[in-house]
Amino acid sequence: MELFEWLSRCLGPGERLRLEIAREGESLSVLAQPLLKTAPPNLDEERQQLRAALAHPWWLTGTPDQLDRELPEALRTYADRRQTLQAAASEWDALDDAIRRAQRAVQTQRQKAAKQNTRVPTGGPAAAPEDTGNAVAAEGEGTANATSPAVTPPAAATNPDSLF
Repeated sequence: MELFEWLSRCLGPGERLRLEIAREGESLSVLAQPLLKTAPPNLDEERQQLRAALAHPWWLTGTPDQLDRELPEALRTYADRRQTLQAAASEWDALDDAIRRAQRAVQTQRQKAAKQNTRVPTGGPAAAPEDTGNAVAAEGEGTANATSPAVTPPAAATNPDSLF
């Protein structure tokens, strides 16, 4: 692979690379500094650390002959490591997006559930169960076989946290 192919593999979408070469006696120093896009506001500590790792420069010093031999492998290693970090950042972004979509879906379900729970049935409020007087009569007689009035179970509540 050629030099610029390796350099391009060091870059993520929208990034730039500052390349600096300095001579110090018989040696050359090569510095490659990634320039990242502006960070979104309110990044948590882990995301800041990931960005710091992505912004980490690559530096190699040696004679021109050494650099000719070692530069391709050093660039390949640097590019591979940056691509791994970029993949992690992309996965993190995808997870954040999925969380936001799930939160919106939960909020929508909660709103639907709240609307359903506040609706009054078209027949008006539910009628109270009829009192047949059996319980009062049995109570008055003092027997243990008293029957209670029919109880209607409450309507099944909709779980606002459920997506289904």
